[in-house]
Amino acid sequence: MTHSANDPATRAHRILVLPGDGIGPEIIREAIRVMDWFESRRGVRFERQQALIGGAAIDAEGAPISEDTMRAAHAADAILFGAVGGPKWEALPFDRRPERGILRIRKELNLFGNIRVSKTYDALIGASSLKPELVRGLDIIILRENVGGMYFGEPRGIRTAADGSSYGINTHIYTDQQIRNVARVDFALSGIARSISSSEAIVTVQAAPSKASIEILRFSAIDANSTAGPTACAAGSGFVPLPAPQVAGVGGLNPLSVPLGNAPFVHAGDAVFVRLTDTDKNLNGARLD
Repeated sequence: MTHSANDPATRAHRILVLPGDGIGPEIIREAIRVMDWFESRRGVRFERQQALIGGAAIDAEGAPISEDTMRAAHAADAILFGAVGGPKWEALPFDRRPERGILRIRKELNLFGNIRVSKTYDALIGASSLKPELVRGLDIIILRENVGGMYFGEPRGIRTAADGSSYGINTHIYTDQQIRNVARVDFALSGIARSISSSEAIVTVQAAPSKASIEILRFSAIDANSTAGPTACAAGSGFVPLPAPQVAGVGGLNPLSVPLGNAPFVHAGDAVFVRLTDTDKNLNGARLD
């Protein structure tokens, strides 16, 4: 069997290694051991280039990330990143702090899907700062849009009012395309783009600071010209939330306990947005499923 030079099974994967600051170099050393194992045991080939970022780059190169490192980031197949920041650099101006290095990479490479996996293994429960009964069996993925929001919103900064007092501004902003991008990642991670039964659903928590933010999330997730559902969304289309809020009665959540497969407004594969407000602070979290 022959392989082309561009065959993923045989070509070297270009990895930019950015250890950064603090615990970053320690983490990266262990990650490289894993890469070495795959090279020696599985025949996977890596072409590694190491560079500076964050405080280490500020000290050696005068900026949180150099132009040479940014060019290497654009050329790489993947970036192995440790951590940035520390007390040493906290007094620097905002645009020169270590964190600006990783933020620039996120923005220029449009790395919009921040995927954070939290899974507890029984052998490591004792290492958690939380009680064992709280973390045993934990297996969740938190997905966050990574190139919008307050990190990049404008205007921002400290301003002076007419009376001479100072005030701060941050802008929380997302484009409709940013919301669609992260929604497609959501469905792909869930595996629901393949197929789900009519009795299953995704429950998505919308953390929004204002009604306007909630409305843009709902608007941007809908594509009226395509079929609703995760399969369509994963292919670049949209999905449809519940048409109207559903209110639980005084007796608890029973009014909401309707099999989704029998609900006329929900189709197999639809994403269901649930916003639960515990006004009386009397809901039992153990009953929520």
